[in-house]
Amino acid sequence: MALLLGGGSLFMHLRQQGTLVTVIADRADGIKAGKTRVKSHSVDVGVVESTRLSDDLEHVVMQLRLKPGVSRLLSGESVFRRVEARAGPEGVTGLETLLRGDWIALEPGGKGPRPAAYRLADGEATASSRAKGVRIGLTTPDAGLVQAGEPVLFQGYRVGQVEHCALDAKARQLFCRAFIRAPYDHLVTTRVRFHKEHGVAMAAGASGIHLKVASVTTLLSGGVSFDLPQGMPSGVPVKNGAMYALYGDREAEEESRFTQHTDYVMYFEDTVRGLLPGAPVEFRGVRVGTVSRVPFPGAGEAQLLHEDYRIPVAVRIEPGRLVGMAEGDADAREQMDALIRRGMHGTLKIADLVTGALYIELDCCGKGATSGVQVTSSGYPVIPSLKGGLIQVQQGLLSALDRFSALPARELLTQATRTLTQGHQTLRDVQMTLDALNRTLSSPAVQRLPADTQQTLRTLQGTLQSVQPGTVAYTRMVADLQRLNQALLQLQPVLSTLNSRSNALVVEEKPEADPVPVAR
Repeated sequence: MALLLGGGSLFMHLRQQGTLVTVIADRADGIKAGKTRVKSHSVDVGVVESTRLSDDLEHVVMQLRLKPGVSRLLSGESVFRRVEARAGPEGVTGLETLLRGDWIALEPGGKGPRPAAYRLADGEATASSRAKGVRIGLTTPDAGLVQAGEPVLFQGYRVGQVEHCALDAKARQLFCRAFIRAPYDHLVTTRVRFHKEHGVAMAAGASGIHLKVASVTTLLSGGVSFDLPQGMPSGVPVKNGAMYALYGDREAEEESRFTQHTDYVMYFEDTVRGLLPGAPVEFRGVRVGTVSRVPFPGAGEAQLLHEDYRIPVAVRIEPGRLVGMAEGDADAREQMDALIRRGMHGTLKIADLVTGALYIELDCCGKGATSGVQVTSSGYPVIPSLKGGLIQVQQGLLSALDRFSALPARELLTQATRTLTQGHQTLRDVQMTLDALNRTLSSPAVQRLPADTQQTLRTLQGTLQSVQPGTVAYTRMVADLQRLNQALLQLQPVLSTLNSRSNALVVEEKPEADPVPVAR
C-alpha cells in the first residue's frame, strides 16, 4: 500500500511538473536558465530550465520545462524559434525583448512522432505546418536578390511570405522557400511567373531612361511578385514543392517568355558604340528580336583591321513577338530566308539621343535582292546590312559644325557689340525722357490742375441747375421765347412783300384797276 501511495504521489508530481523537452542551439546568448520563457501564440507555456554544452563542445543543449497539457502541441513538425529584436524587410520586430529579454516561441506541428531533441531555429517566423496554403521553391542565380521575410505579392497585394533562403554552392544558385496562404494558393498555377519587385528601379536602354517607383510598402520592404502573363491560359494549381525561376525584374521575366529563336549574324561598317546586348531588333517599328552579342566572336570570319573592317553582331529573331509569324524554328527560319532573298536588310538607328543607345531596324524589300542566304563559316545565316544611317547623321552634324565655323564670327560679334551699345544709349534716352515726364507731372502747377478743373465743373453744374424746369429763370426764358415767336409771326407778311418787291418800303404800289366787263 505504501508503495502504491508513493508511486501515485510521484506520478502526480511528475505530471504537475509538465514535459521536459531537449532543444539544441548554436548559441545561448540572451537565454537564461529559469528566466527565459517559452511561449506559444504569445501565451506563456514553459521556461528554460537549464543550459549546457554538448559533448562535442559544438552546440548548446537546453532543457525546456513545459506546463502540463502543453505536450499536445509537440510533434515531429513542431518548431522552437528564438525571438529577439531584429531588423528585416518588414521593419523592426521583437522590440519587447529589449526590456524583457529574448524568449522562445513554440510553433505547434501537425503530424509525426516527437523527436528526442529539437533544433532551435533563428530568423523570421514561418507559417505553421497546419496552416492552409502551398509552399513553393524559387531559384535564382543572383544570391543577393531576395532574403527571408520578404512578402510575396500578387498584383501588389500581399498573399504570402518568403520563409527561408539558402545558397546552393554546387548549383551556384540561391534557393528560397515561400509560402502562399489560402485562399490565394489557387492563384499559384503552372503558368505563373515570379520576379523581384523593387521599390525604385531605373534603367537606361535603347528605349530611353525609365524610372519606376512602387507603392510605399514595396518601397520599404521590396518583395517577390507573381502574375499570369497576359494572353496565357491560367493553368492548374500546383502542389507543395513546385519549383519556379525567380527573375530579377518584370522586364527580365517578360523577355524570358520568348524561348524559341533563330540566331543570325549581321556585319556593320558603322560604329556600334551604343549597341548593347538586349537592344531591340525591329521590323518596320515592330520588335521581332534581340541583340545577343556585340561584337560576336563566334562568327568565324577572319578579317583584316582596315577601313573595310566589318563588326559582327549576333541577333536573335524571336517569332513569338510578331503575330502571324510561325512559332516553329524551321518555319521561322524559312520565312526569314524568304525575306532575305527578297532583299531584307538591317541598319543601325538611334534610339535615344541622350544616352546614345542604338537599335537595329530591318526593312524589306527590293534592295539588294539575292538568290540565296549567305552563311558564315561557323554555320550562322547572315542578314545583310546597309551603312549610312548613322554616317548620314554624323555627316549632317559635321556639316552643321562646318557651316557654323565658317560664319564671320568676328564681324558678327562686332556688329552685336555695336547693336548692344546703341541699345544701351536708347535705353538711357528713354530713361531721361521718363525722368523729365515724372518731374513735369510732379510740378505744383500740374498738381493744381485737378482742383481748378473740379471748381469749374461745380460752377457749370450750378448754372445748369438754375435753368432747370420749375425755376424762375426757366419760366422767364419760356415767356420771352413765346413773345419772340409771336413777333416773328407778325413780321412774316412784311418779309414776304420785301422778298417779292425789294423797293416796297420806298415806292408805293399802284392799286389795281377794277375789271371792266366785255360784251360777248
